[in-house]
Order: sequence, then structure tokens, then C-alpha cells
Amino acid sequence: MKLRLNNWRDVMKANGFTLLEVLLAIAAFSVAISALVLLERSVVYTAADFEQEVDELLRIEMLFSQIAFDISGLYTGADGVLLSDETAGENRPLLSFVTSSHINLQRDRYPVIDICVVSYQFRAEQGSDGFTLLRTEFVPPAGNLTVSPPTKDITESFELITSLRSFEVAFVDQSGKIHQKWDSRTFLNRHATGGSPGSRFPRSIIIKVEISSKNRPDDRRYVEKEIHLSPNRYGSNQSVSS
Repeated sequence: MKLRLNNWRDVMKANGFTLLEVLLAIAAFSVAISALVLLERSVVYTAADFEQEVDELLRIEMLFSQIAFDISGLYTGADGVLLSDETAGENRPLLSFVTSSHINLQRDRYPVIDICVVSYQFRAEQGSDGFTLLRTEFVPPAGNLTVSPPTKDITESFELITSLRSFEVAFVDQSGKIHQKWDSRTFLNRHATGGSPGSRFPRSIIIKVEISSKNRPDDRRYVEKEIHLSPNRYGSNQSVSS
């Protein structure tokens, strides 16, 4: 064995390499390979992070777009309703209002009225302290624009966004004062006792959401937007800007 080792050393020397040089070359090669592996993992991780961030931004943008669409058709007739509930839960909508901007997948089955009640409510997510925000709409009976829970056969419901940590709504009245809750029926009573015309509906609605990453629950993002209702919303045409 010693002879063979000496012969191998002689061959390496004949080729101009010493054992130390070979070992150093192997070590350098190993370090280079490790660095390449780490770099590849870093690139993949960064790409995954970027994709996740884009997905979160798209989900938030779609959420606000849907809410803006719903509010764009806010019905402000004499029997129009806009309600919020600070104690919202599984069976208590956070925000409910009558709107002409709706999906109403069963329009042909219930062609009674061209407006519906839209509600947003929470649903807890299993195995997580986050929740899903649900959007529900139903066509109320003719002449009865109520925000009471509807029967199941005339309800359309779908998920607006998941992995939410918080969803807050505030309202800005015509004088610029911010309210944490809103009840158009209360403001209607104020109008009957001397309030300004249209004061039972807000000038704008402020929505703030906190969303967590699906892959990294501790990584959270805060987004706040104010949806302004245009001054002509009290007529037949309504529009919003954000």
C-alpha cells in the first residue's frame, strides 16, 4: 500500500501537482459548488417571495375593486339602506347596503327588482387565526328593501379574500366627520328632524385591511383606501372614485 501511494505521488509530481495542491483544488471546487447551490436556492426563494407578493397585491386590488363596484350603485332612494356593525361575526355582517351594482346570478329566476342587498361578513379559517371575507347578495321581496338574513334559495355568496387579519370600515359624513359605524335609518330620523338632505349617506367610506402571507403568517401587509361617493349619487346616476 505504501508503494502504491508513493507511486501515485510520483505520478502527481510528474504532472506538476503536489498532494497539497490537489487537496486545495478539491476544497476550492467544493466551496464553489456549495456557493452555486446556495445562490440557486436564494434565487428560487426570492422568485417565490416575489410571486407571493404579487399574488397578495392582486388579491387586495381585486378586493377593493369589488367593493368599489358594489358601492358605485349604492341605492339612495327613500327606502335605501346602509348599515355597519362593529360587533360583526360569523352571522352578523360587517357592512350591508342596497345597491344596483350586483351580480345576481339568478336574475332570470327573480326578475322582481333590479337592486339587491350586498353584505360582507367574516368566516373563520380552520387551523389559523385569520379569516375569510365573504360577499353575499340577495334579491329582497318587492317593496321590502330589508337587510335581514335572506332565505338560502335566493342568495349568492363567494369568497372575496382569504388570510385576512383585520378588516375595518369607517365613514366620512358630509361635514367631514369620521364615524366608526353607520346606520342610514338613524341618519334618516335626523334628517326628518332638521338634518341636511342626503345626510343619511356618507360622503366616503374608508376601508383598511391587514393581510398575512399564506406561506409566512407573521409577514403582514396593511392597505388603506378611501372610496369617495360622487355628489350626484342622490340622483339616478351614481359613481365612485378611490
